[in-house]
Amino acid sequence: MAKFFIKLDGIEQREIEIDAETVEEARDRAIVTLGGYLQENPSYADHRQWRVDIQDALRRHQMYIIVACVEAAPRPNLASYESVAAHLPNGSGDVAL
Repeated sequence: MAKFFIKLDGIEQREIEIDAETVEEARDRAIVTLGGYLQENPSYADHRQWRVDIQDALRRHQMYIIVACVEAAPRPNLASYESVAAHLPNGSGDVAL
């Protein structure tokens, strides 16, 4: 087992030391840690983006996990496409979307 340190960016708390076989296992544990923190502290979601740092025992960065909340773009108004298509020179009204 190797020693890793995980830290949730922007949180005033100590790093969490974990033992894991691989950096991928440490990544999985870091994701669970972030999920648990968000569950216990839902107001942290107001940050809208988070970075989790994973370091090895020598404090070398091994991986960053970046999570962001992004609002969805508005859905296109297909009715407006259809009205434009009705006025196309070929008169077919077909629109390739």
